[in-house]
Amino acid sequence: MTDKKSDGQEKDPRIVVLSDGREIQLDISACTWGDVMNSGATKGGPAMMSLLSKVTGLSAEEYNKLLLEDGSLLYDRVWQLLNNPVGADPS
Repeated sequence: MTDKKSDGQEKDPRIVVLSDGREIQLDISACTWGDVMNSGATKGGPAMMSLLSKVTGLSAEEYNKLLLEDGSLLYDRVWQLLNNPVGADPS
């Protein structure tokens, strides 16, 4: 997550730009340790969808309507941030 903007500064890893141009602000502070532990490894399970909804602000229905690449990008970025929550805040 060391992507650089055109001005040379690091991009905020909490912002994901979807293929349609929408910017999704990821907020891992919205979930609890229990949310993470109960989500399991199944991408489509109800606990996982609940976690993704909390972090992305998208409903399960909205998330399921995303293009595959967008959904995968959000999923991967959420887990990168959850695996390194201290590094999630660039300030």
